[in-house]
Amino acid sequence: MKKYLDDSGFYVDGFASLDINKTVPVSSFKYDIGGCRIKSVLHTDSVGNTIMKKYQYADRYDSVGYFNIPQYTSKMTVNTLTFGPGCLECGNKTTISEESIAPMSGNPVEYLYVTEYTDDNGNNGTTTYSFTPNENLNPGPGPYLSPFKTNWKASLLKSKKQFRKNGSSYELVQQDTSAYEAIPLIDRKSRGIKSEYSVYCPTKGLGYRYYSSRDEIYSTEQFNTKSQSQIYYDGSGNINSTSENIFGSTKHTLPTETRTVNSSGDTLRERIKYSFDYDTTTITGNEAKAIRLLQRKNILVPIEKVSTKKVGGVEYVTQAILFTYKSDTAAMDRVFELLLAAPAAYSGFANSTITAGNLTKDSRYDESARFTLYDNYLNVLQMQASNNIIRSYLWDHNQLYPVCEVNGAAQTDIGYTSFETGNNGYWTVTGGTLDSSVALTGRRCLNPGTGNLSRANLTNGKQYIVSYWSRSGVKTISGGSGTSKTGMTSNGWTYYEHLITTSGTTLTVSGTGLMDELRLYPAGAQMNSITYTPAIGITSQCDSRNNVAYYEYDNQNRLMHVRDVKGNILKKVQYTYRANTLTP
Repeated sequence: MKKYLDDSGFYVDGFASLDINKTVPVSSFKYDIGGCRIKSVLHTDSVGNTIMKKYQYADRYDSVGYFNIPQYTSKMTVNTLTFGPGCLECGNKTTISEESIAPMSGNPVEYLYVTEYTDDNGNNGTTTYSFTPNENLNPGPGPYLSPFKTNWKASLLKSKKQFRKNGSSYELVQQDTSAYEAIPLIDRKSRGIKSEYSVYCPTKGLGYRYYSSRDEIYSTEQFNTKSQSQIYYDGSGNINSTSENIFGSTKHTLPTETRTVNSSGDTLRERIKYSFDYDTTTITGNEAKAIRLLQRKNILVPIEKVSTKKVGGVEYVTQAILFTYKSDTAAMDRVFELLLAAPAAYSGFANSTITAGNLTKDSRYDESARFTLYDNYLNVLQMQASNNIIRSYLWDHNQLYPVCEVNGAAQTDIGYTSFETGNNGYWTVTGGTLDSSVALTGRRCLNPGTGNLSRANLTNGKQYIVSYWSRSGVKTISGGSGTSKTGMTSNGWTYYEHLITTSGTTLTVSGTGLMDELRLYPAGAQMNSITYTPAIGITSQCDSRNNVAYYEYDNQNRLMHVRDVKGNILKKVQYTYRANTLTP
């Protein structure tokens, strides 16, 4: 209540009169209200084929949720007191919040059970769904501040059952079930004023109703999917297999275990440990520092995956993989795989953990890959496999798409361009004219004219392959000596390949006429390249043997054909919807 300063200079309680209107139903009852719900959805493609989905709702009172019914007000008089901290007799303070007595939020009606059909009579089978209802966060007779309804718990899928028609009855084919849990979070609370009234003043009796207020604390919670299961049935109604996702961490909402039981009764599990599942209170080693960096950057990624199979009551490890990250960039550093001559008992496996500040792991892990170079966007540029074979990558289109992959070569020994953008993959283009009419791959090719293309910083005395496609004969390679050969010809393009031993550190390509797919890599390495139409997809691929494949899309950007360099169809994709004459 507002206070004022009297003539003596002291603050005293003021006096106010507040009239509110409130009507409370004597007993709860159901309301018939208006509204719309989806009856059917008709999909029609560009050639007139249609597919329909129709929906049926359970209209029983026990199958429909009624929520957020407002409580209206009628006349009620409440007076504040002139002196003292509250009612002298019972101590109540006459305060009420500005919030509505029953705030409205979300839909007033929830349909918890829905059946979906793809025809009028269900001959194509049916699918039934059930959903979680809304709940009142603070049940009770008094008015409350928001949050009022647990909307985050509502409308989540509880179960999905798929049936097929068999004569006059339906057979269950698959059942998906989800279970949820609310986990209170420590030290994550929000405050708000909660107002409620006493039925009567305990001193003055039934004729007096006073409002009291207090600083209410609402505890927030983490609402997770606790488990997900799938059960598959055969034609006799027997279970073929089941699978279940377990969400066992309070630090994130990803599944920490996947459990599958196959038709033979074997239990298969995959346990996953993520970056947030490690205790980084004490950190010493770089591998542990990297996990702490992932947590600080809020990067949730798997660190360890362990697969097991339970046979004859004994659980065996069948596969395990562990990822470590760089301690300064939060990019992957190394990959370890468990070396097992035969399945080993899981009871003897050491799950990774941070102990005394260091990441510890099972002693049978062996390094299978190491990532040695990234660009500024953390795209992998170079990695090394366990057999010491180096693999390099080139990226283009603002570093969004990988355009080149080379097995057996480092970044310092490769070069590739299809002239799609100004990023020419370590080739320096001097002069020349771009052409968009007859490109072999992608959208553009180049006529060097009186200019040239050069690749610098190579190894002196090393053998390199320089290859390209040309429409006007062989080009000149300077900066080394070697041999050349001519490959296939298609649509006016001819493939040329040079084996060059460098006499310095730069190779230069020159000559007039159109050229495309210019490559450089060490002898013995293999290069694959890709061109794109950004935001649509791959337009061409050229493999290590220089076989070219083209990708064609329809007017909705869906893949239609894959063709070879001569235009022959290698793959054809058709999109057809079943014709449906039902009226919605």
